[in-house]
Amino acid sequence: DEIQVLYTKNPTTNETYPISHGYVGSSLCAFNHLNPGYKIFTLDSNGKALDFDIHYTNMTADNIAGKDVIPKWTSEKALKKVYGLDSLTTDSWHQFLTKAQTEDKLVNLYFNYFHRYSETF
Repeated sequence: DEIQVLYTKNPTTNETYPISHGYVGSSLCAFNHLNPGYKIFTLDSNGKALDFDIHYTNMTADNIAGKDVIPKWTSEKALKKVYGLDSLTTDSWHQFLTKAQTEDKLVNLYFNYFHRYSETF
């Protein structure tokens, strides 16, 4: 799962600041290096994202279990709390990225969700 924060630069001060963000969705199709997964967002009545959960299955374990076994899906709930965000705003994601520049544990956490705990990583 991928989060992208978009930035612009003030031409007068050369200072960059965040202007938007986007979520790159998981894929239910298995790629050669990623486990399949999907996101479920919780929205308010205006469509604003309040939180999201990710769900994924481990293809290696599923294949070892055999074709007659239903894949086991793992859920990671309330990613806003997991990432330590106050909200899912662009500023919150920018603060997360700023903090991740000095905290390896945040980078590792994000990377694990990014590739959905695939063995090749």
